[in-house]
Amino acid sequence: MVYIAQHNPVAAIDLDLEFEAKAENGRKRRKLYEDGRVKGTREIVVRPNYVMICRTIGDVVEVLRAAQQWS
Repeated sequence: MVYIAQHNPVAAIDLDLEFEAKAENGRKRRKLYEDGRVKGTREIVVRPNYVMICRTIGDVVEVLRAAQQWS
């Protein structure tokens, strides 16, 4: 996201807000997203090329990794 922020700050903010919204959805609706490859995690596709790996502990969503996927 640093690259995006350097070249288009507004796009970086929009992407950050999407990550935040998806994490909040994951907190509210735990079964909404696919089980992750690692037990106890979920994989959330934020955009077609961005994925967030997280786990939920109580009411907290812990983001373990957020990455860009290449097709």
